[in-house]
Amino acid sequence: MIDRGRRRLLAGLGLAGAVGVAGCVGGDENGNGEEGTGNGDDGNDEENGNGEAGELHPRYGYASTSMDEEQPVEHDHTVRLLMESQEVGPPVFYFEPAGIAVEQGDVIRFEFRSPDHSVAAFHKGFGRTHRAPEDAESVSSPMMEIGTYWLCEFVETGVWDLYCPPHEFVGMGMRVVVEEATGPATEPADPDPDPEDVDQEGFARPPEQELAETFNAEALDPENILEQGEVPWEDVADREEAE
Repeated sequence: MIDRGRRRLLAGLGLAGAVGVAGCVGGDENGNGEEGTGNGDDGNDEENGNGEAGELHPRYGYASTSMDEEQPVEHDHTVRLLMESQEVGPPVFYFEPAGIAVEQGDVIRFEFRSPDHSVAAFHKGFGRTHRAPEDAESVSSPMMEIGTYWLCEFVETGVWDLYCPPHEFVGMGMRVVVEEATGPATEPADPDPDPEDVDQEGFARPPEQELAETFNAEALDPENILEQGEVPWEDVADREEAE
């Protein structure tokens, strides 16, 4: 794992040219900086949504405006958001890898290489059933343009289920295991809520059927991810072909 002090030093040297994403990340938890311009010109990195120099916002991370934009911190792993056309039927949208084991405090760089994507934790803060460590931040990227990246630091140990909200209905999800197979996401995802609960205040919506099938794929068993280090989407897709 890359030393955090080194991250801060590198970021301090290179952050001056970094560009914030206005309206999606902000100086407070609601993403609304009062004075920051969102473009980094005023030098106030906390107000443009990307935290202090050398640090990532604990909830919103760091959203770039191009793939070659200088990073505020180094990353430890890379995940690509991809699309693959099929001869018959709609294209397949997926994360590559679909499962990844990381150490506490590691930073993942999510690269947006196909259209209409964002990344979010399946989290109670978003009104969903909680599939992240109990004390996890409700991490989320904004909607990202093709050819950009988003950095996110995973601080809480345990299993994180992530998904692309625009493509939940086609099962675009992945799993990050931070050091240990613990937490609510170790339990099977159930897409069928109790009908009596649906109209209740505070109802937490479960994953849609296709996404639940992704989370429940044998290849994404947390122990398997820890053993393999990375699990390619192909191993998850094999489950669909077997069915």
